[in-house]
Amino acid sequence: MQRLGHGPEILEDAAAVGCGDGQRVQALRLVEAERDSGGADGAEHRRRVPATRVVDVPLPQEQSAPNFLAGDIGCHHARAIRARARAGGEHRRHDHRARVATIANIAKLNRQIRGRTDLVVARNAAGMMRAKIEGKLAVVLAFQSSGGLGGDVGMVEIYHQLGVKAMNLAYNKAELAADGCTEAHDGGLTDFGRRVMAEMNRVGMLLDLSHTGYRSIMEAMEASTRPAAFTHSNAFSVFGHPRNIRNDQIRAHIATGGVIRINGHPAFVRAGTAMPTMDDLMAQLDQILGIAGVAHVGMGLDFSQPPGQQMTAGRYAQPLADGIFTPDTLPPPAIRYPVGDASFLPRVTEALLRRGWPDDDVLKRLGGNFLRLFADVWGG
Repeated sequence: MQRLGHGPEILEDAAAVGCGDGQRVQALRLVEAERDSGGADGAEHRRRVPATRVVDVPLPQEQSAPNFLAGDIGCHHARAIRARARAGGEHRRHDHRARVATIANIAKLNRQIRGRTDLVVARNAAGMMRAKIEGKLAVVLAFQSSGGLGGDVGMVEIYHQLGVKAMNLAYNKAELAADGCTEAHDGGLTDFGRRVMAEMNRVGMLLDLSHTGYRSIMEAMEASTRPAAFTHSNAFSVFGHPRNIRNDQIRAHIATGGVIRINGHPAFVRAGTAMPTMDDLMAQLDQILGIAGVAHVGMGLDFSQPPGQQMTAGRYAQPLADGIFTPDTLPPPAIRYPVGDASFLPRVTEALLRRGWPDDDVLKRLGGNFLRLFADVWGG
């Protein structure tokens, strides 16, 4: 999914045969919006919430899209917005600047897509499959933060009509809707967050629980009337990283009919290394499979750089300065993905087949389960 929203960034992605998240690409900052604590909607949320930046996020670069297609990836899950903590200030309850910047980003993305022959926006599961048949990369717009709402629940329906098909309530830190996974307070959903989630359920926008805090996740799964997703999360029992999810969260999630996609980013696979192996990635898959079962697991490989590139020093320093990560939770470059880049996704297929899994089960893990989830939530 592509993001619309906060400071120069490179996008987060995950890949899967048939359907997966796309490649992170360089983002262009549009707006830096400091937010305070005024306003009506969500006014019951009295905790201090860090301010964020709003940025534009472009589509996969020319050198990236062929790698996805070469890896037999049919869908770029492109995040259109991500919260970026900013020193000082608090979120405004009604921040029109965040909404204006986000809508401008959607418009820019649509213009970019019209200028590309290898990309197409997908609004339902059928659109993803049609793109794959045509040899194109389907782009699904999503928010990795609820900051683009600007404190207004009504924007959920507007963004959905503009093609945004999934959203996280929080990105690592505290937001108006919920706390993120690295937020020490772990305050759970706010009343505003519950209203946002109810509206997402009503319009058919997928709830993404990756990056979200423990208590917020558990409360969201209990309250949601539709299945949700962890689009790129690993097992805490294998690697006790705050981005990873615990066994009770996995059990609660599958009871809702959701899908968990294994995260291939080197920071979250195995403790003590930024260069995990394919066996390390399969250990994460085996742990979640053992709890969730084959119908609830997929691959969300979280590619974070264009092919052959490492994160720059400046790019690495930004999430540390923002308080999103620490050197302990995000290892410095160099890193190495267990899969390589997106063009090597067939290595995952080979690893699954070597473990003796039937072809039908392999296809479910490589996109079939997520296509089913998309159809359940979006229709089509």
